[in-house]
Amino acid sequence: MKKVLLSIVMIALGFTASAQEGFNLGANIGVPTGDAKGFNMAYGFEANYLFKVTDALQMGPSVSYLVYSAEHSNISYLPVAIAARFDSSEKIAFGVDLGYGIDIKSTDISSSKMKSGFYYRPMVGFKASELIMFQAFYSAIKIGGGTAANFGIGLMISL
Repeated sequence: MKKVLLSIVMIALGFTASAQEGFNLGANIGVPTGDAKGFNMAYGFEANYLFKVTDALQMGPSVSYLVYSAEHSNISYLPVAIAARFDSSEKIAFGVDLGYGIDIKSTDISSSKMKSGFYYRPMVGFKASELIMFQAFYSAIKIGGGTAANFGIGLMISL
C-alpha cells in the first residue's frame, strides 16, 4: 500500500518538474453518509494537474486517496478522475471530479458490498490567496445498488 502511494506521489512530482503551473495538492476530512454512514469519519488526499481551457475554466487529471474509517475497520479507495474547475469570481470556484473509485482496501463493515465504482465529487471553493483554496464538497462512489459518500471540507495548495 505504501509503495502504491509513494509511486503516485513520485509520478505527480514528475509532472511538476516538466510544468510547474497547474499542480495542486490537498487534504480533506468528512462525515460519512449513504452506505458509509456506519463509519466514524472520512479523510483523504488529492493531487491534480489542471490545464487552462479558458480564462475561467481549468480541467485535468486527478488522483486521490480516500479512507472511510471506523474503530476496527477501514475502506480505502483510489479515485482516478478528470477534474474541472470554473472560476465564477476572483474568490469563488465551482468544480466537479468525475471518474472511477478503485477499492484498494476493505475490512469488515459490509466489505462484501464495498467494491469499485463510479466516482463523483461536486465542490465549491473559496480562494484565500493565489496558492490556497478552501473547499466544501460531496464525494461519492456509486457501488452496485449503494453509495459510499461523505460531506467534507478540505484545503488545496497550488504548487
